[in-house]
Amino acid sequence: MIRNNIDITITAEQAATIETGLETVHLGMGFLVSVSPDDTRSLFKLGPKSESFVLTAMGAAGAHATLLPPGIQANMQRDAAIREKLRPILAKLQLMASLVEGTFRLAGADLMKNSTAVYHILRLNGHGEGLDPLIAELATRFRQGPATEPITEPDPEPTPAP
Repeated sequence: MIRNNIDITITAEQAATIETGLETVHLGMGFLVSVSPDDTRSLFKLGPKSESFVLTAMGAAGAHATLLPPGIQANMQRDAAIREKLRPILAKLQLMASLVEGTFRLAGADLMKNSTAVYHILRLNGHGEGLDPLIAELATRFRQGPATEPITEPDPEPTPAP
């Protein structure tokens, strides 16, 4: 007997409830912005090493607001508030995404393991049962190396006229 990594069932009602909940969350977060990979590469990055720099700069902006362009301190405070509100949401979404990805990956691993078992069993027991074309089709998954294109002869080089 094949030991599966995962043994769960998701009902149609559960899937519908999840989809509805996700749609509600998505609609509630209509303010979210997509950033292209090219734009992401060109952005300033605020990682853990830069947090103290930002906090110090925000303190300096508050202490020396008269030296700064109008609105910069308000923009910094707004952006800090956005990050603080999104931080726990992001953590929960990342955890959920990780759990969904793990479950999806385990279901795929089990599916592949069981499919491979079916192939091997049919290969051993299916000859003479009219399953040879099916077995040959399944066998294509296990071919080694890249698929090769038919070799064509190069056109002969023209010979110069005497």
